[in-house]
Amino acid sequence: MSTDEQPADEQPPADESTPDVVKPKGESSVPERPPAPEPVATGDPTVPVIKPEHHTLRQYEVRHRTTYTYEEYVTDSFGRALLRPRETGQQRVLEHRVEISPEPHILTEHVDHFGNHSSFYEVRTPHTVLDVNKVSLMEIEWPAPDMERLGQWTVAEAAELLAAG
Repeated sequence: MSTDEQPADEQPPADESTPDVVKPKGESSVPERPPAPEPVATGDPTVPVIKPEHHTLRQYEVRHRTTYTYEEYVTDSFGRALLRPRETGQQRVLEHRVEISPEPHILTEHVDHFGNHSSFYEVRTPHTVLDVNKVSLMEIEWPAPDMERLGQWTVAEAAELLAAG
């Protein structure tokens, strides 16, 4: 072994040139996302090409419609709907509305013990069709994958290690 080689079981020393970032009290403890790497075309179809435009902030309008049809007039309809999307680290609800036809006499919303947004409606107008529509405007951001971390092991390398015992 030459002087610049290391045995396979030893790790190189950690890079100590990057100081830890300490956030002021009250700020998010989630680390800032590194910039997306530049796309690199390898010619190998099994290697994904990371394109920064795939990981930009996007908005989506999400629609849901439920239609109830009745053979005879219904004079009272009661319902509970869990139609508002949940917020996560990657998605935010910018707008959300529930529209019901015929117009409900009561339409309330509350958040249950588990964080679900629940709508309750009561329609007392005689009807043969009841439409429940929801529209949400979502903001979605997916971080770029850490290809270096994902590429630490390949299937072939893992198979070799398993075969070696």
